[in-house]
Amino acid sequence: MTTDEIIRSAIADASKRPLASITTASRLAEDLGLRSLGRIELAVMLERRLGKAVRDDQVMTAVTVADLERMLGA
Repeated sequence: MTTDEIIRSAIADASKRPLASITTASRLAEDLGLRSLGRIELAVMLERRLGKAVRDDQVMTAVTVADLERMLGA
């Protein structure tokens, strides 16, 4: 599984949306409903799945899936 796939899978799980509906242009808050608590949960999921530290500010400031992928080096 690639880093992009891991990130999108975690986003799908955190947002409770089908993986197929997650695109690079999907907005974390507006399209996927990920607000503060959901983003913190996403950060924890990403740390576990990627096996590396994910700063809360990375997840909190990302607007789109592409932003998050870029921040996490995907």
